[in-house]
Amino acid sequence: MGRGHYFILISIIAAGVFSGCVPSPNSGENNFPEFSLLHLFYTPQDSSTIYVWQDSSANAPVTYTQLRFDHQGTNPYSQIYQAASFFWFSDTSSHRSGLKAFVIRDSIVIEYVATDSAKINPVIRLSGILNVTAAWTASQNFVTSNGATVKIGAVVDDYFAATTVAGNQYSDVYHITYTVEDVTSASQPKEAEYQKGATLGIYYVKTLGPTYMIAKGASGNTLWINQLVETHTR
Repeated sequence: MGRGHYFILISIIAAGVFSGCVPSPNSGENNFPEFSLLHLFYTPQDSSTIYVWQDSSANAPVTYTQLRFDHQGTNPYSQIYQAASFFWFSDTSSHRSGLKAFVIRDSIVIEYVATDSAKINPVIRLSGILNVTAAWTASQNFVTSNGATVKIGAVVDDYFAATTVAGNQYSDVYHITYTVEDVTSASQPKEAEYQKGATLGIYYVKTLGPTYMIAKGASGNTLWINQLVETHTR
């Protein structure tokens, strides 16, 4: 759920940049299936696949950031998560690797976000059985850039059998909202996206993963938007 100091997917995107990009439902949206095998639902495509994300801000022209998942085999967190696959998330535009780590098994998807060499934040992106109203604690004490900690909750609040996300047609899409439920430290986070009440909405597509993200402040104002533009092989 982090950006900037947290080595996230993309940079801030100004409010209103992607007008008309929110998903539109179809007649099958009320047929809510339950996905219990999260490994099958979320596992990234092979490492030859490049994920191209649109990255724009009010002070810079639109750019494209190429990212990919690299399967590493051995899970370094096996003492905590058994029978899981481990992936690095690499930024191929700057040739950095290991910016993020993902542990994926049938019941859980954990994202490890590094703030620096001393701080590793685990965030439970998906958990249990995916169905509308399912909820969990994504992070009990997420460490922000200035050392403040926050509690983040997650809830599956919508499902689309087929929908258009940022101009692309997808099937089996879940929308999950991550909410900063509380500040668990005496100090306050300096980022608006980590103030109590701030939210991050992510659309997850079966076998593809996250495709569209929108962060909102505690008052509901849009802070930034990220969208997956395309995927292709190297």
